Amino acid sequence: MEIDAEQRSNVPLVPAIAVVRDAGNAAAVFVAVGDVAQRRPITTGLVDTEHVEVLSGLKAGELIVTQGLSNLRDGTAITITPR
Repeated sequence: MEIDAEQRSNVPLVPAIAVVRDAGNAAAVFVAVGDVAQRRPITTGLVDTEHVEVLSGLKAGELIVTQGLSNLRDGTAITITPR
């Protein structure tokens, strides 16, 4: 059996659990902008069970929301908790 695999280095990754999809399967993440969650569409690349490569839509250093996504909407007030 053969398995095709691809690996890239120095690419932005987000946790797979942080990526939400709309009815049309378009990917997005919620970015913390001050104390508000902002829905940000992203273009994804390689995906595995834990991470998603982000080709566009995020800037270096932006904080993404990884918990409480099920009821989160654009503009919802959030509290940032340090890890």
